[in-house]
Amino acid sequence: TGGPWRSADSVNVLCFSLVMMSSDARLPPSPSSLTKAHFKAGMRQTNGGVDFPDAYLESLWHLCGAPHTHTH
Repeated sequence: TGGPWRSADSVNVLCFSLVMMSSDARLPPSPSSLTKAHFKAGMRQTNGGVDFPDAYLESLWHLCGAPHTHTH
């Protein structure tokens, strides 16, 4: 209610993806680092068979997945 989620499964998939994305964003950059395009592609049709709103995924990427500065 009040969000873009169509089911409890949608919330579970999204939360798992956010944890993975956040973990990846804190590692040193590598060729296998998650990109915004990969994140969005992985979320296709995971919201009860439809896509989450693009603006919603963009905002989540900037909150959790955008690469951070590393000092390694």
